[in-house]
Order: sequence, then structure tokens, then C-alpha cells
Amino acid sequence: MALRGTLTHWKTRLLAKELGMMPCQALGILEALWHVTAELAPAGNIGRLPNMAIAMEMFYEGDPDKLIGALVMSGHLDQDAEHRLLIHDWSQHVDYNTRRKLERNNASLIGDNASRRVMTPHKSIPEPEPVPEPEPEPVKVSEAKASSPRTDSGKPDPVEAIYQAYPRRIGRGAALKAIHKAVKRICATGQEPRQAQVFLYQRVQAFARSPAGQDGEFTPYPATWFNQGRYDDDAAEWQRKANERGTSYGNSNQGRGGITGDEMSRILDSLGGSETGDPIRGDEGALFSPA
Repeated sequence: MALRGTLTHWKTRLLAKELGMMPCQALGILEALWHVTAELAPAGNIGRLPNMAIAMEMFYEGDPDKLIGALVMSGHLDQDAEHRLLIHDWSQHVDYNTRRKLERNNASLIGDNASRRVMTPHKSIPEPEPVPEPEPEPVKVSEAKASSPRTDSGKPDPVEAIYQAYPRRIGRGAALKAIHKAVKRICATGQEPRQAQVFLYQRVQAFARSPAGQDGEFTPYPATWFNQGRYDDDAAEWQRKANERGTSYGNSNQGRGGITGDEMSRILDSLGGSETGDPIRGDEGALFSPA
């Protein structure tokens, strides 16, 4: 991705100065940015992601707005009225496989970034304005905090970003509450809230890319996944195929009636019981709770 001479280029040195690091570290920042762009925004329109998501994908643990501001200041990102942010001279950095991917999708690189660049020394790049939504019905304050996609500052809510990264987006209200609880559980181990959010986001991303995260209707509801602390699972388990995961547990994971724990979880998911833990009503009107 990096061209020869990038390490000693004045733009790399300027980026290093803005972020308070050595030029060799700044080069790593640029490589991470180009790799994330090739994977998630191959046309070069990295501004389709919010600043926090860009920083998380780059495994950058500092201030996302400061990172994006430094990349704009040093000329590695261009502000754009349509796409918010573009990779400067992306055509010079994009790799062969990414070009082929665009061709297969009948897409192309976004045009000459240099002519679209806005030369302003911004330290912070504003997020795109949200699309107006219909006025919601009044809800309790606690419910509003649990389901709002944005924080009071107007920036994207990290909890919402974590939910959007989960491969099965269903039961949003219960899922957001479960994510909030998961963040609190992780913070109880001594981590800062932001570290806990970054950890959860990265684990969700890893799960979403794995075979276990691509099981379709058999992928657990997000509320179930977070409430059960599945983000702490061994990632190697996620890489096995569904039939292998079912076979490996054998009879040791069976409950009453010979139903495995995984099958019971899927049944409860289909009934909605695992979302809330509320009792489920049977055919004869009797109440019973999920095991």
C-alpha cells in the first residue's frame, strides 16, 4: 500500500507531529488506514464510516476525532461534500486485488481527489448530519437512553455502532440494553468505558466474519449473545462449521428430551424468550420459564 519514500515524506512527518509520535509509527497509521479502506470502502470513500468506527477498525486507541483531524491536516484524507472523507490519491495506494474486486462489482475508484480537497486546518471532522426521522412517541428517559443511536453531543453512540456490527440485527431494544450491561461488566474488571466499547466492537467484528456469525437464522439473537457473555468465547470455536460445533458437544450438552443446549437456545430465540427471559406460555395456558 505505501509507496517508496512514504516514511521520509513531509506529509508523514507532519502526521507524526500532529499525533505526537515517531514517523515510523505514523507510517503504521497510514498502512492501517489504507488496509481498512480496501476492505470496507474500496472505492476510497472512507467517510461512509463514522470517525469512531474508522479508529476502531484501525485498532487506534486514541481520540478518533484527533486522528481524523490529523489525517486531514497532513493531506492524507480529503474532505468532500458528497462523501465526507476520501482517501487522497487512492488510485496510487489501492492494491491489485481491490481493483479487481471493484471491477467484479461494476464499481470504480472515486475520481481525482486532489480537485475535491478542502484545504482547511480542522482538528476535528464533523460527522454527517443524521437523516430526519418522524417524531417518536414519548418514552421513558431510561428507554430513550437505551435505544438512542446518538449521544447528547450528536456523535454516533458506540453502543449503537456495536449493535450495527453484529451479524443479526433483531430485537434492537433488548440488544442495546444487553450491550450496556456487557460494557458495565467489562468495566467492573478495571477497564475504562472506552476500552470496554472498543473490546466489544472488535470481538463482534471477529464473530461477524466467522462461520458462527454467518449461520443466518441459527446465529443467536444479539441480546442473547451479549447477555451470555459470548464475546469472551474462544474465537477458535467461531471458526468451526455448524455441524462441527454440534458434533463436538455430543450428549454432554443435552437437556431433557435429548435436546442439545444449542438447539434449546435456537428454539427460545425463535419464540422470543431468550431476548427478555420472560416466561413463555404453553398451549394449555400454563406458564413455564426458559431453562
